Amino acid sequence: MNTYCHVFELMTRNPYCASPQTPVSQLVRRLVELKATAAPVIDESEELVGLVSLVDVAVSPEAGCVREIMQLRVHSVEHSASLSSAAQMMREHRVHRLVVTEGRRVVGVLSCLDLLPALGEKFGYFSNL
Repeated sequence: MNTYCHVFELMTRNPYCASPQTPVSQLVRRLVELKATAAPVIDESEELVGLVSLVDVAVSPEAGCVREIMQLRVHSVEHSASLSSAAQMMREHRVHRLVVTEGRRVVGVLSCLDLLPALGEKFGYFSNL
């Protein structure tokens, strides 16, 4: 039995990151290719400056580039954080994903769906399969 404890064990690694200058059409094509619903936005120094989701695109379909629609308030978590603290942060801030960082560098994304293996293991959801 595997016991998941840390964010880095379940996060989606090396996520697609957009820049503020990325055209929205390019963003959408890339997210669809990857079957992803959001992307961290990084500047030329590769530091996190925002988050953009398909919901942001749907709300502002006329936008030309990511800068126009990205969320500036981003919830992030260090890659070494515990899964329980990450889940608590998601609940507290009412978000479905956290950008995972190592220092100032984006190294992953942790979504609610990524937490399912740990929940299944902890509560025995998969024992009858």
